[in-house]
Amino acid sequence: MKSDVRKAREESARKAIHALLGTKEAEYSVNGYVEHHLEQLPEEYWVRHLGSARPKAEAVLDLLQLRGTWRDGGVECFDFTLPDDVTNYVLCVRIDARGGIESVEMES
Repeated sequence: MKSDVRKAREESARKAIHALLGTKEAEYSVNGYVEHHLEQLPEEYWVRHLGSARPKAEAVLDLLQLRGTWRDGGVECFDFTLPDDVTNYVLCVRIDARGGIESVEMES
């Protein structure tokens, strides 16, 4: 049961990241994460993983992998990052005890 809850929360976290893409609210989180990595990582990385030297932002988000989960009091945190250890940055999604999204932030 616990793993079902965690899977559901991970899916909620991924949906929250996608929902923020392109919004003003995500300028320094989701949008900033995607823009930074599209600029900083070599074209070869994107071609290898996504088949395009300049993939769409949605494809970059689809590529995110769960790096880990942790707790901060009653909040469960999900850290997502790109494959192959190419960055120290994560998108951290904080989910409260009721399953609501508290925040999505870019962290290092």
